[in-house]
Amino acid sequence: MTNDKNLSQQDLFGDAFEKVLNAKKRLGPFSHTLLQWAVEFSQVNLREFSPQKLKDLQFEVFAFFISSGRKGNGIKAMKWSLSLEDGSIKPFPSKEQVISVQKKLFDTLVCSYKGHLTSIHLQDVTFELDPGFRSTTMKIIPRVNEIEGGVHLLFAILLSRHGPVGRCLGCQKYFVSAKGKKIFCTASCQENVASRRYRSRRKSAAID
Repeated sequence: MTNDKNLSQQDLFGDAFEKVLNAKKRLGPFSHTLLQWAVEFSQVNLREFSPQKLKDLQFEVFAFFISSGRKGNGIKAMKWSLSLEDGSIKPFPSKEQVISVQKKLFDTLVCSYKGHLTSIHLQDVTFELDPGFRSTTMKIIPRVNEIEGGVHLLFAILLSRHGPVGRCLGCQKYFVSAKGKKIFCTASCQENVASRRYRSRRKSAAID
């Protein structure tokens, strides 16, 4: 049996290692960029995704999952989550899990918008209190076989930190409004609504 310590991370995980690293870059290094990715992911239409785009999304969900662990824990999680099949490395989570995770995140988003409580059921997630900082900090250490619960919990925590959730008057999508005052998700949506209102007023004036 080969000693893992003598192998590089690239040797251990092959092409999948680079894909996970690229997925982590797409998500961004900060909590608010992770939350932005998760909010957008919860509302996309997966049926419109090509097979390749769906595979990329699997890696992104996994990158979001390991972002909640301790330094170095993500690599350990990735080692357990990749399995060889016909000589190739299969990404984790499965497509079915991606669909399940998306539904959990969307339901949580709607509950947050309506001010309802969210229930999160976990089986194998460890909480670690770290007194090394000025104030006691709680870390989440999810296990690989609990990716759905780990992603769901991290999403809920990020929402509580960066919320509240708003709903765009333009496209009707949910978004996170840091100060709770925004009513449009983007400047583009605001401009589109303004244009529609202007055309409506012009039309009404012409009829009168």
